[in-house]
Amino acid sequence: MTREGIEIKKIIKEKRKRIISICAVIFLLMAAMVFTYNNYFLYKEDVVKITAVKNEEVYEKEGLNGEVEKYYNQEITAIIKNGEYKGKSITLNNTCSYSGVKDEGYKKGNYLFVSLSGSEDKLSANILSVKRDMYVMVLICVFILGIVIFAGKKGVLSIISIIMNIIIFTYALNEYVNGKDILKLCNLMIILFTMISLILASGINKQTVCAIISTLISVALIFIIYKITKENFEQPEYMMMEYITNPEHLDHIFMAGVLIGGLGAIMDVAISISVAVNELINKDKNISVKNLISSVKEIGYDIMGTMINVLFFTYMCGTIPMLILKIKNGYKFLSIIKFQIPFEIIRFLVGAIGIVVTIPISGFIAITILKKRRQVND
Repeated sequence: MTREGIEIKKIIKEKRKRIISICAVIFLLMAAMVFTYNNYFLYKEDVVKITAVKNEEVYEKEGLNGEVEKYYNQEITAIIKNGEYKGKSITLNNTCSYSGVKDEGYKKGNYLFVSLSGSEDKLSANILSVKRDMYVMVLICVFILGIVIFAGKKGVLSIISIIMNIIIFTYALNEYVNGKDILKLCNLMIILFTMISLILASGINKQTVCAIISTLISVALIFIIYKITKENFEQPEYMMMEYITNPEHLDHIFMAGVLIGGLGAIMDVAISISVAVNELINKDKNISVKNLISSVKEIGYDIMGTMINVLFFTYMCGTIPMLILKIKNGYKFLSIIKFQIPFEIIRFLVGAIGIVVTIPISGFIAITILKKRRQVND
């Protein structure tokens, strides 16, 4: 056997357990994808698979800005995949626009939810929506596989924390629908999200405790800052928020979204500072508080710019599609700036302030607790 072969064999032997684990994960994910692609029996709605589509341009329509948009009629042939008429072929009709803003065009291979009517000899159907669970499952599988391969055990713990946070979030939403106060639920979610995420990511230790304390204090501080600002300045037009149907407690709903939206960045900064301080103290047990503060400042400068930009792009990218659609549909740019943009600006600014205040807070708490622990141990 060649030297390279011996080296490969040695690596495989050393990583055997990890390779087996990854192969097991791949097998489970493939099984999940196969199941999702064939789970028609789970749905009460009828599911069809498109086998052929014939597109025909039927007319053109002029928009508010003078732009001409084409509209198409689609003659769709599909196979019914579940229910009483499983296996039968059916013809559907659909009208769609080129932009697809208010409608949707379909293509061969799409799966659709439909409402069937008529008899076996003369079936007709109305299209309800696209069946998208298989696309979501592919993304989930790629995400899980990537995080398991590159992060190993910590990646698995991260997935567990995400699942737990989703369960908590779903529970809180149900409680809000049942009449519970949104801000109280928000406070509970922030505490649980912080503890679960940081403990599963970094374990139960002093640096995690420092990060949890720093995160909660920072969130409380930006809540106070936002509350004071809101009470003393003109409030945004909450009625202009998207998807609002109930006009009650709109300011509380928005505030809850702002606080939870900035939580991830604040947690990231807090744990980064706490871990850095812990490493500095472990490497040099005689390091002075002055040097620790100086190091925290330097680390903070590096983190702050990147995290604030991430926050900015996250909020702005979510707004761009809606801005373009509104401008294309005749909304004046100044009206959008007045009624739409302020919400994203407030979300960004509150989150950015949270990042800024977290650096000194987490630095102070980490130095106080971890330096004191080192002195006690010595």
